[in-house]
Amino acid sequence: MSNKASSHLFELIQSLSKSEKRYFKVLSSKHVIGEENKYIQLFDFIDDMDYYDEKLIMEHFKGEAFLNKFSITKSRLYDHILKSLEQFHSSHSVDAQIYNLLNCVDILQNKTLYKQAHKLLRSAEKLAVKNDRYSILMEISLKRKRLLEKQNYADIKPKELEDFLHQDAERLEKLKNYMHLWSTKSELFYIINKKNRTENESEIQSLKEQIKQFDNLPDSSLFFDSMYLKNHINSAYCFYIGDFECSLNYLTKNIDLFQESPNRIKLDPTNYVSVLVNTVFIAHKTGKKIVFRDSLNELKNFSDRYKIELTEDIEIKMFSSTASLELSIMINSGEFEKAAILIPEIESSLEKFDSKINTVRKSFLYFQIAYAYFGNGQFKESLKWVNKILNSNTSDKDELFGYANLFNLILHYELENSRLLPYTLKSVERLYGRKDEEKSFEKLFLNYFKKIIKKEKEINKKELFYDLHENIQTSSEKHAIPMEYFRFDYWVEAKAKNKEFASLFH
Repeated sequence: MSNKASSHLFELIQSLSKSEKRYFKVLSSKHVIGEENKYIQLFDFIDDMDYYDEKLIMEHFKGEAFLNKFSITKSRLYDHILKSLEQFHSSHSVDAQIYNLLNCVDILQNKTLYKQAHKLLRSAEKLAVKNDRYSILMEISLKRKRLLEKQNYADIKPKELEDFLHQDAERLEKLKNYMHLWSTKSELFYIINKKNRTENESEIQSLKEQIKQFDNLPDSSLFFDSMYLKNHINSAYCFYIGDFECSLNYLTKNIDLFQESPNRIKLDPTNYVSVLVNTVFIAHKTGKKIVFRDSLNELKNFSDRYKIELTEDIEIKMFSSTASLELSIMINSGEFEKAAILIPEIESSLEKFDSKINTVRKSFLYFQIAYAYFGNGQFKESLKWVNKILNSNTSDKDELFGYANLFNLILHYELENSRLLPYTLKSVERLYGRKDEEKSFEKLFLNYFKKIIKKEKEINKKELFYDLHENIQTSSEKHAIPMEYFRFDYWVEAKAKNKEFASLFH
C-alpha cells in the first residue's frame, strides 16, 4: 500500500492534544467497537509511531480480522475521531452551538411544535448576532421564512413582517460588503505575495481606487469582520507602497477594534496575533517607542490575559510571526550576534512545523537566517540557507526569490568561489533579463558586478565598488525596495571603503 496515500489517519492522530486523545478514549469505551475494541488498540499503535508505515501495522496486527478490509477500518476510525473532536469542541465553538440549535429547530418543526421551534430559532439568532455570524443569520432567516409559511403567517403582524424583511435586507447588505472586502483583500495579497513589485503598478493602481471607496462605507453597513478587513486592507496597501505611518495608523485601529470586543480575541486569536506582530515591527521601524513597547507587551501576555489555549495553529502563527519579527528587529539594528543566538531554536521549530508553514513565510525566514549569518561573517552557513530558498517551490517571479539570487552572488564572491561566479551571474542575468526597467537596481548591480569579478587587482575592484556606491546613493529613493530585503548598499559601501558590513548599521 502507498504510505503517502494512507497517512491522513496518522496525521489526524498526531495532531490531537492530550485532552482530545483522552476524550476520544473515554467516548470509545462507552461505545465498544468489537470484542476488545481493536480500534483503540490501532489508535494507540499509530499514536506511538514516529512516521507512518503501514507495513508495521500489518505485522503488528497480523491475523486480526479488521486487516482484511483495512481501508474501511481506517475510514471508520477516522470518522470516529472526528465525531469525538466535534463533541469535545462543541461547547467552545459558537458555530457548533448555533447549528445544534438549528438542528433542534428542524426536529421541532417536523413535529409541528412551531412555537417551540420559533423560540429556539430566536435563541440561535441572538447568538449569531452577538458573534457576527452573518452567513449563518442568512440560514436562520430562511428557516424563519419556512416556519412562517408552515404556520400560514398566523402568528405574525404586518409591522413585524415588515421589520423582519427590512432587517433581512440590512444583514444581506452587510454580508455583501464583507464579501467585497474579502475579495479585494485576496486580490491585494495575491499581488503582494506572488508577483514582483516592479511589475505590478497597473494592477495596484486599479486596486487603489477600490480601496479608497471603502472609506465611504458607514460603520452601520459593516460588522466586526468587515471593519477588521477594511483596516487590514488599508494597512497592507500602505505598507506595500512604503507609507509606514499610514500602515501603523490602520494597525492601531484594528488593535482598538479587538480590545473593544475582547470576546473576539478569544474567538479569533490568530488575527489578533498578526495585528500585534505587524504593529510591533512597524512601530520599531518608524521609531514609535511607546507603541512598540505597549504592543510588544500585549503580544507577550495576551494568551494569559484573555485565557486563550494555544492550539497548534496559534503556536505556528506565534512562532512564524515572532521569529520573523525578532530577526527583523535585530538585523535592522545590526545586532547580528544576538540574531544568530536565536537561530538554533528557530531551526528546531521550522523542522517541527515544516509542512504546516506556507512556502512564502518559510522562505522569508530562510532569508532572515541567511542574513543573520552573513552579518556575523559566517558565509558558508548563510549560503546553506539561501540555497534552501533557491531550491524551494518559490516562484521565480517572486521578489524574495530575485533578491535571494543577488544575495547568492554576493555570498559566492565573499567565499571566493571564482569558478562558480560566472555561471551564477549568467543564471541571475537570465532571471532579470525579462525586466523592462533598464535602470533598475538589479540591472545596475549586475552590470557592475560583472565588471568587478573580471578585475584581478583589488584596487580596481574598489574603484568599481565606489562608483556603484555613488550610483546607488544618487537614486536611493528609487532603490528603496531591495534594501528592505538586504542592505546591498551597505555591502557595496563596505567593499568600497574597506569596512565591516555590520559596522555600517550603527
